[in-house]
Amino acid sequence: MPYRFAGDVEEVDTKFVGDILSVNNLNEKQLAKLIISVLDGLARSSLDLPKQTDEFSTVFGLKARIVRNMINALLVFFKGAIKQNLSDSALNDDLVKLGMEHNLAEVVKNLWQQRYVALNRSAVDATLSFNRVVDMEWKFGVTSAN
Repeated sequence: MPYRFAGDVEEVDTKFVGDILSVNNLNEKQLAKLIISVLDGLARSSLDLPKQTDEFSTVFGLKARIVRNMINALLVFFKGAIKQNLSDSALNDDLVKLGMEHNLAEVVKNLWQQRYVALNRSAVDATLSFNRVVDMEWKFGVTSAN
């Protein structure tokens, strides 16, 4: 069964899998706090990685490098899930396939479901603003060429 968040590829990088597996060291409450922070940062398009890393490494009692890798892996996963427009059940399936414990994957699934609309709205807004910039550059090029 392929990984849907990665565009139906059969295999993903082993380092990525290891970083996702490190989430299994967190309890449900810690994971929820981390996922809320990552998803809200994605929805606002403003995730302060150094600040988040310091904060969570202190709270969780983990090395900053481990927390940074965990956050980066979650960002890759969630950005792929947004791009592929994954449902909550497809997201849960991919997390379990990556090796996340079922109860933790369920926590992530529920938080994804709660923030799904905001995340997709943010992705659409980012796409539309990018297309406006490309359109303005095209108009400028046409105007200056005349």
